[in-house]
Amino acid sequence: MALSDGLLGKDDRAVVVFSENGRDYRGRNPHRKVISRYRIDGGAICDDTKKRCDSACEIPATGPARSSLYLIELKGKDLIHACEQLLDTMQHLATDLSGKTVHGRIVLSRVPAPDLRSTNYMRCDQALRKRGGTLKQQAKILEEDI
Repeated sequence: MALSDGLLGKDDRAVVVFSENGRDYRGRNPHRKVISRYRIDGGAICDDTKKRCDSACEIPATGPARSSLYLIELKGKDLIHACEQLLDTMQHLATDLSGKTVHGRIVLSRVPAPDLRSTNYMRCDQALRKRGGTLKQQAKILEEDI
């Protein structure tokens, strides 16, 4: 299992979009960096017995900054299960994530009030922070500069 096994393409498009069932992640690329797009579920991780997120995109390092990887999960309404999928993906791809800033992005059909005391939510947030990243969740569309 390697991240490169799920490579969909590399280019400098202005907006990187991942969509599924009316949920969209849109990463704006104002500096037109060459971004790698990956299919995780059924690409980098093909084992159906393992939990994994849907997709990822990688922004190369510039200057002193490390390269950044955004793990993306497009989900119904189960925020905690989405956090479990991000955690398991980080565990399966640990070698590929070494030395990178890792962010988690969850796009839900609707965002329930997060149970911030949930063990898996806190574990996911802490695991991403250890890698220098952040966890964000949003309903329907999550759009940001990457």
